[in-house]
Amino acid sequence: MPRIAESTRATILVVDDDALTLMTAIMTVEGAGYIVIAARDAEGAMQALQRHAQIAALFTDIHMPGMMDGLALAHETHRIWPAIRILLTSGDAHPMAADMPDRGQFLRKPYTPDQVVGSLSGLLV
Repeated sequence: MPRIAESTRATILVVDDDALTLMTAIMTVEGAGYIVIAARDAEGAMQALQRHAQIAALFTDIHMPGMMDGLALAHETHRIWPAIRILLTSGDAHPMAADMPDRGQFLRKPYTPDQVVGSLSGLLV
């Protein structure tokens, strides 16, 4: 798995309600050299976004419990913090381009570590 240069370390907010998937994503993103903040749902993600101004990208699952799913989280994030890059993922949903926030990208599950890192790197250039 490629690593990013130390001088370009960005902070990524990783959101997934499945504990194993979340831990795997955290290890993948940290292993590539990024700084990771994690949340288990959209409410926790919104709190993290409000507390951590340095977040450069949101990597979120679409299907999550609660009042807001990952797609709604992505739109709200883009509305409030338009500079934050967005990477959505799901194993069963595939949003149309028109349903995604501007410049948002989609990565289908199951994904490989290289696909995650490549997608995030592409978003952050």
